[in-house]
Amino acid sequence: MRSTLVSDAHLSGLDDPNQAALVEFLETWPTDEWVLVGDIFDVWWGFDRAVFSAFIPVLGAFWRLTRRGVRVVVVPGNHDFYAGPALPELGVDVLNPWARVDGGLRIIAAHGDVADDRARQRILTRAFQSRATALAIELLGPSVSWRAMRRVSNWSRTDRKEPHCPELMRLQARWVDQRLGSEADVVCIGHSHAPGIEERPQGMLVNIGDWMHHRSFAVVDDGIELYRWKDGKHTPLSGPPERRPWARS
Repeated sequence: MRSTLVSDAHLSGLDDPNQAALVEFLETWPTDEWVLVGDIFDVWWGFDRAVFSAFIPVLGAFWRLTRRGVRVVVVPGNHDFYAGPALPELGVDVLNPWARVDGGLRIIAAHGDVADDRARQRILTRAFQSRATALAIELLGPSVSWRAMRRVSNWSRTDRKEPHCPELMRLQARWVDQRLGSEADVVCIGHSHAPGIEERPQGMLVNIGDWMHHRSFAVVDDGIELYRWKDGKHTPLSGPPERRPWARS
């Protein structure tokens, strides 16, 4: 069984080239299971009987995949933490974390934002995931909430411009080490936008990277490998987690 893991597309609208590229990838790459490891949407809220029209292309791809018997799993991230009823109605499974045993290897995937205890991230998480914010979003409805959440997202993304985010990488490695051995042999994460594979004392850290800049993804199929997608072809990625110099700006 082949599982393909993608994270951090940060889809932003109908005219976002990331969305068109992701839809093409979803519909052409051969896999038995898609695992979307957080922040696939730059903003998302699971309203009852309503979705943001900006994401109709990728939501349509989810629907077509699940109808064909391909499993689609969404692992919530810090930008799309509340899935709501819409995704399950499309046949999507919402799991946190995703877990699988492959050839005796215990593999889990989580977005990785819970490891990020920097003050700025803590403030944003507490504010955005509070009950008061949830009530406000529901009262405002999709149209007004979309504009408000887009502003917050744009303001919060400044640390993505750092070339390596060393503090975040250190925090994530510590969080992964706490799970290796006892919970898993391989831990896959996103959030830091730095694709790479690193051997740790008790297992392996796989940073999926991001679809937004690197077009990177991981494949679990009798082992785990990291790849880059470009011009309809995949090439292997090696080395420790880092932001690659060829990443799209």
